[in-house]
Amino acid sequence: MYGQIYFQGDSTGIYPQHQGEDLQPSNRTNGFARVAMPFSFPFFGETFDTLYMHVNGYLMFTGEDMPYYYQLYDEQYLRQIRAIAPFLNRNLRQNTSGDYLKVNLTPEKAVFTWKLTFGTIPGSAEFSAILYPDGTIEFQYGNSAGGDKTIPVSGISKGNHEACLLTSFSGKRPASGKFFRFVPSDLPGNVTITDDRNITIQNIRRPAAGSMLLIARDRNRLTCHKEITLTTGPAVKISLTNPGILPRPGTVNDLTISLSNHSTIPVSQAIFSLKTASSNITVAGDPVTGLNIQPGQTIHIRDRFSVIIPDTIQGEQPFLLKGTLDTGSGKTDVSGEFTIAGIQIVITPPAVLD
Repeated sequence: MYGQIYFQGDSTGIYPQHQGEDLQPSNRTNGFARVAMPFSFPFFGETFDTLYMHVNGYLMFTGEDMPYYYQLYDEQYLRQIRAIAPFLNRNLRQNTSGDYLKVNLTPEKAVFTWKLTFGTIPGSAEFSAILYPDGTIEFQYGNSAGGDKTIPVSGISKGNHEACLLTSFSGKRPASGKFFRFVPSDLPGNVTITDDRNITIQNIRRPAAGSMLLIARDRNRLTCHKEITLTTGPAVKISLTNPGILPRPGTVNDLTISLSNHSTIPVSQAIFSLKTASSNITVAGDPVTGLNIQPGQTIHIRDRFSVIIPDTIQGEQPFLLKGTLDTGSGKTDVSGEFTIAGIQIVITPPAVLD
């Protein structure tokens, strides 16, 4: 049983004018078109043969209309559905004769291209999502323009409120020629347990990271299990320095960053930075430079970063942090999701005097 981790990276180039077949969505305002994939596409550990290209700038895995609350909060909607969203915006429309949804399918890749406008709101956007048989996802951006109501939410989501990965520019307007990739970790192709109880892994073709669940069962059918991490490179974990104290409105909460080197090559002069991926909190702390991590070593960065929660927040709500470890030869991105605590009522038993 394996979990799936995606490596993320961005680059710049010239936005290509993709050719393809024009699709007719079920509705030009909030509809979608069914696309039969030329290959089985892996996504968060499952495979899919059919996708649905939505007018509002994303790919769905089921053909269904959006619920009402989607019209209120794009980002929260993305967290609740399984989707690939290069430019999710509820105001996108297929309004003019120059607007289109196109798809170009080959055994090597599937290219989805949108060129749309924003209805009664001035603005337009041109972008693409390219899907590869190994599960790699690439977003490409052309020209886009408009006001505050034309900003996209961009990322991928498993639809379980937890595995939602946003791009570094989600909530901002991407520049023309901006590219972004999600590359799935190479899950083990051959895992065995030797007689001396060592786990061996073979056939890893690219950087690997993920989790594996080991289950043991005895003759009486009693079972136990343990989840272990599989990775060939750096691993990053973001946690509260004091996990016993819940983040509350009007507080400053210190963070601990744990950096592990699971490879056989030392990490030298790396840089770690942290930023918020939510609009309801701010992050304090400058990037930490000159990090050296030996193979098999874990280092901890304590109290260099903190989360500042405004006292104007009411009620329980989540917030997301995004950390980046830059080793010079590559970047490792990780997200940490936390919850701002609401009002708590604690009931204690009455004291009885003898």
